[in-house]
Amino acid sequence: MKPLLLGHRGTPRLHTENTLVGFQAAMDAGLDGVELDVRRLMDGTLVIHHDPALKGAGRCPR
Repeated sequence: MKPLLLGHRGTPRLHTENTLVGFQAAMDAGLDGVELDVRRLMDGTLVIHHDPALKGAGRCPR
């Protein structure tokens, strides 16, 4: 069985993690899919974000 190649939160070395641009870049690079974290906010809204707090959100690796 061939292992799946997944982009961890997209392509975090090239794009801000957990963004559509990063996810699309992972797919364009030929990966099988992406790994992402889904969290539920106190109001029930689902968001894609790794950490339980927004500290450091939006940092771009470039």
